[in-house]
Amino acid sequence: MLGVRVTDSAYPVLDLGELGARAPFLTPSAAGFYEENAVVCLVHNGHRSGTPLQVAAGGESSGIDLRWSEERAGTLHRCYADLVKATEFGACAIALLLIHELTPFVAVEQAMRGTTVDYYLAESATDDTLVFNRSARLEVSGILAAAKGNTVAARLDSKRHRHKPESDLPTLVAIVEFGLPQATLEEI
Repeated sequence: MLGVRVTDSAYPVLDLGELGARAPFLTPSAAGFYEENAVVCLVHNGHRSGTPLQVAAGGESSGIDLRWSEERAGTLHRCYADLVKATEFGACAIALLLIHELTPFVAVEQAMRGTTVDYYLAESATDDTLVFNRSARLEVSGILAAAKGNTVAARLDSKRHRHKPESDLPTLVAIVEFGLPQATLEEI
């Protein structure tokens, strides 16, 4: 097991505005882009800053308060009207924060298309200037609002069947659903 841990404290905070600091390979612009996409999906589903995110990881579940700046949240829908794309990028924002919060890893690089994963992870203490410091892989999937046949459990099952060991690196899957909201982080 990769050491996924769910905190015992009641509703710790996951601040979307801290994405750049938690995933330092992202430029400030990229971190803001991912954050804004996540906010669009959350607001679309009627959520406000402080909404609890239900997280299942490492066989445990807990709640984490999701926070974001509501200053421009009401106008973002005009910039991110394609909710399919917003869901994809918004899920990445939450998944990258959860990796930092719940595992001994930090995301260090976006994967190239065709690798079947989205990001490469390294041990948090690893020097991020090294070229070959990858310790694990991360696949992210987002759901705007769960529906029959499109649930977190169904998406996770699909990922388990689709992923074949393609490298010696372990693979984590993060499924983020914005309707409840909820997230699952599992090693496959």
